Amino acid sequence: MSGKVRRNLHEQIAHDIGTQIVQGTYGETDLLPTELTLAERYRVSRTAVREAFRILAAKGMTVSRPKIGTRVRMRVDWNMLDPDVLTWHLRQGATADFVEAVFEVRFCMEPEVAGIAAERRTDRHLRAMAAALQTMQKASATRDTLVSADIAFLQAMLDASGNPIYRSIGTVTESLIRFLEGACLPADRRNAGDAAVTGVNPATRRHAAVYAAIRDRDGLRAREEVRGMVAAAREACLAAATGAAAVTERPALSA
Repeated sequence: MSGKVRRNLHEQIAHDIGTQIVQGTYGETDLLPTELTLAERYRVSRTAVREAFRILAAKGMTVSRPKIGTRVRMRVDWNMLDPDVLTWHLRQGATADFVEAVFEVRFCMEPEVAGIAAERRTDRHLRAMAAALQTMQKASATRDTLVSADIAFLQAMLDASGNPIYRSIGTVTESLIRFLEGACLPADRRNAGDAAVTGVNPATRRHAAVYAAIRDRDGLRAREEVRGMVAAAREACLAAATGAAAVTERPALSA
């Protein structure tokens, strides 16, 4: 339980049990240990364990029944758009099939979002995208700053679509960005100030091209640019998932 001080007790427990479910420690249809057993294991109250079960149930991962207990639901019932569920999958080592499933969704959604954003964007959205792009172009940017800029660019594009459902689904991509920035790159490419990950790299140029298309209200071009960004991200992530040759440029992890 150490190292999780930013979470409440019941959130820590839900995180720990959720991770074990994804890893297969508790399989589909398995009964979880009782509230009393887990309360003793984690040295917390039964109330904290009960709240953790409620969190997992809300993610579609468990179901509780009186006099039976809490059982793991079938994987097809899990809310795969939930940021925690997605992150738990990624941290245990994303398989090629899982990466393909994620990018199939991204290919369906993000180009269309870009096209709509080009039609509906306001100056406020352009300012947010431009600010994120400027951060990516700074040679002094740290890794955390670059991750935040990727996410800010994505959020601005999603907001520009004017569709709150797209914004909610975008949490999938945000989770991918946070995880894959540290997983898709070889160690010598993870240092801040490396020219390969800052202003001159191809991924930053792709962001700039998307920005220009949305600025110009060119929906067709915006869609095409985002397809290229998602394709580059897919290639990098599949390489990481399958242990293929190291990626030689910072992947475009957002659209």
